[in-house]
Amino acid sequence: IFNICKRDHTIRLGCDINNVGNMINPAWGNVKQIKTSGIVSYKDGAYTFNEAQSKFDTYANSISTWSILFSARYFF
Repeated sequence: IFNICKRDHTIRLGCDINNVGNMINPAWGNVKQIKTSGIVSYKDGAYTFNEAQSKFDTYANSISTWSILFSARYFF
């Protein structure tokens, strides 16, 4: 905090880390998405789950990767 013209001025620094688990180990913190359709079927009044068709794919975009954001705010 510093004082200019009898007013307090403040600089606040920040650091935000998203998906820390993925930063520590790339196998952690991954979002997986089903890449096939038709895994649920309806027959004779009942729904059945076809586990053989359920294949997961790692969703490789900004959700599955770690990121860091540095910020500085100036208050007057």
